[in-house]
Amino acid sequence: MEQLEGGEQQSAPVWAIFSDLMAALVGILALILVWVIGIQLELSQSLAEEIEKREAEEQRRMALEQALEDPLTKGLVTFHDGRIGISGP
Repeated sequence: MEQLEGGEQQSAPVWAIFSDLMAALVGILALILVWVIGIQLELSQSLAEEIEKREAEEQRRMALEQALEDPLTKGLVTFHDGRIGISGP
């Protein structure tokens, strides 16, 4: 370091170190933000897929209920304790 007239040494400015630390902190926060956005996108895609699966299952259940509606009302198909009974010719 250079010496000044009074014998004092000139030190590095604190602001340079502080600005480097703040730049690193902003960089880390930006990386965390990108990571969180990526996780949110992944979760929203999996949620959309799950909604599609549930809608398809609901449609199949409705079709099955409509198909079994007539035999159930006529007594050809019965349900007792989880067992399905089928009677008829």
